[in-house]
Amino acid sequence: MKKEIIILILLILLVLPLSSAIDIEFNKVTYQPRDVLLATIEGNIVGGIPKENIFFMDDRVQAPMKYNVARFLDKYYIYAILPNTRKNYTLRIENLHYFEEGEDKINDLQKNFTIEGNITEFTPDTGFIITQDDFEIEVESNRRGITVTSEIAGLSSQRYIPAGQKKKFTYSITGLEQFVITTLTFTSDPGAQSTTIPVQIITPEQNITYPEQNTTINQTTNITIESNISTLEFPTNNVTSSIKVGEPSKYNIYLSNTGNQTISNIQIEKDSDIITSIVPSSFDLGPQEYKYINFTLLSSTQGTYDIEVTASSGNHEAKLYFNIEVTTENTSSQQTCVSIGGNICPTGYFCSQGIVQTTVDGSCCINGGICSLTSSSSSSSGGGTEGDSNTTTYILIILIVAVLGGIGYFVYKKYKSRKVPDKMKTTTKKFEQRFKPREKPTAVRGKITRI
Repeated sequence: MKKEIIILILLILLVLPLSSAIDIEFNKVTYQPRDVLLATIEGNIVGGIPKENIFFMDDRVQAPMKYNVARFLDKYYIYAILPNTRKNYTLRIENLHYFEEGEDKINDLQKNFTIEGNITEFTPDTGFIITQDDFEIEVESNRRGITVTSEIAGLSSQRYIPAGQKKKFTYSITGLEQFVITTLTFTSDPGAQSTTIPVQIITPEQNITYPEQNTTINQTTNITIESNISTLEFPTNNVTSSIKVGEPSKYNIYLSNTGNQTISNIQIEKDSDIITSIVPSSFDLGPQEYKYINFTLLSSTQGTYDIEVTASSGNHEAKLYFNIEVTTENTSSQQTCVSIGGNICPTGYFCSQGIVQTTVDGSCCINGGICSLTSSSSSSSGGGTEGDSNTTTYILIILIVAVLGGIGYFVYKKYKSRKVPDKMKTTTKKFEQRFKPREKPTAVRGKITRI
């Protein structure tokens, strides 16, 4: 019995690593019709999340919804104005390119949510705001006449919205000294529905104008938060590797612009002569673009070296650290993709007509493989995981659950079958003892005398 329990525990532990460090988080457990869904995705995502890769699914059919995606610092936000239909839906992000545990991955990511209950009191026409200019939000009353209170940066305003009508809340932003990320909250009375959306303001000073009060309030904000309008990122912060004395080793690592503005005149600099070549060393990156940089390392002496590489342009900067051990040997597990004649496929591409091998700079397409938009059924060498999807994960989970169920049923039947014979044996023994015939009395011969 103990053996079966240990097997069950081990199989359960096998299921745990299937969960990905990259996940979708919703702002609510369940939603109402006409609600605003707000999802966040946090992690080392490469090249952003294109809007065309986001789908809201009703079973296997795409559900029409108004939605958008944006990045706030280290998080991606996806909002959607939900429909009236009460049912289960799925938010799916296809071909999400991210870097996890030293490995370059492209996977589909999805999560289910439910719409149920009564229709919301009101619906704003957006789920977040990123702006350098004045902006407005239109709020619709869905069921009855209500008073909606708008609050941002400690300042509030109210508007009455008749049933089935829309009213605009207008905000004027000028002269903000720092980049500000704050929240805008709408609350209804009666009903006490509350909806909060994130707001990123990118101006030196903030002026918030409330039309009902006909006043403009200037407020200086001392919040210092780095803007994500344009951000340089390497797929990893550290590269640990071993190279052979006197032999050049090449590392092909990309730099991405995860923001929405072009970054010009990016310079790549290093603090060690062990890096003998950087190609290219100067270039531009458009919004959501990335470029591969080829680093050549060469050393004539043994030792361990820490090297810092800096990519910079104005206020934008990204750092990459090499921890290099120079030895007389070079192991295959520490090879780079370029050194074995392979290619690392960019976002949305898959290794076709070849195999995928894990190298220090990511999943490498080798053996004559080419990067194409169509995924192939090539075999994997060295633990490559290119093109895996959540569908595979779900199938594995179902199979493991089925195995667990089978083992549990087997243990139950075995335990039950062992108990039934024991109980029957005990009952039979008691019956035999109770109704066992007495021993035949011994015959007595002769006279019976009194003692």
